[in-house]
Amino acid sequence: MDAFASVAIRAVVKRSVARVATAVSRQSLHAFIEQQCGATAIIVALMMPILIGAMGLSTEVCYWYRHQRAMQNASDAAAIAAATNDTSTYAAEAKAVTAQYGLARKG
Repeated sequence: MDAFASVAIRAVVKRSVARVATAVSRQSLHAFIEQQCGATAIIVALMMPILIGAMGLSTEVCYWYRHQRAMQNASDAAAIAAATNDTSTYAAEAKAVTAQYGLARKG
């Protein structure tokens, strides 16, 4: 066997090995992409901060509405108490009722 033949054989072997390696890597890549084991864990891990943030925001909004409702109830009760009071101290009566609700102004 001469030098040219051995170089040609090496080149053919090298190309064949490269083709086989490429085919194997493509098959491995396709198998990896098509594999669905653990996909749920990844999706849950990515969605968990969003879900926790949405729950926190909804809880905070609920507290805002609850506080607003409590202030409105105190205001309504103060207005009714002042309107049904027989004396002329409407402002004092309204302040007393709002103080019972814990919303009296200090000062």
